[in-house]
Amino acid sequence: MATERAQRDEAILCLKNAELAAAAQQTIMESIRRNDHLAERVEHTRRSGSAGEIDEFWRKLVDSEEIVAAMEHESLSRTTLREAGTYFAKMQELRNRGINPDRAARGAALEAAIDKLPVDAPAVETPEELAALAEKAMLASMRQDGPDEMGPPGRQSSI
Repeated sequence: MATERAQRDEAILCLKNAELAAAAQQTIMESIRRNDHLAERVEHTRRSGSAGEIDEFWRKLVDSEEIVAAMEHESLSRTTLREAGTYFAKMQELRNRGINPDRAARGAALEAAIDKLPVDAPAVETPEELAALAEKAMLASMRQDGPDEMGPPGRQSSI
């Protein structure tokens, strides 16, 4: 009788685990069905029948979720990521060309600040004085233009 009870308890535990797994899968499937593009990709992958293709699809999905979570940790919302995809592609293109986007933005801000220097600005004699004057003008320019003028969408500039 004790053996039968142990077997019954083991079967109940297996059934509960199966029910939990099914509920988790159902939640995932509902989420996939709400996203037309994702549902289409899942269906295409399922029809292909290739285990390697299915594994690759899920690996990309998990990697993408990790990337998005990291970006959210940096204060970028999913909406911003979705809407500003071209911005991030342009930043990557600049990096591929060997251009540092942060330095380019800083250079553009510095150029704009110098252009806005008043004609009657005091004469400067050292590079340090010029740098201080330009930085002061740059900060004033940023206050006028707004904080997102040079930063990515949804984030404040680090300049």
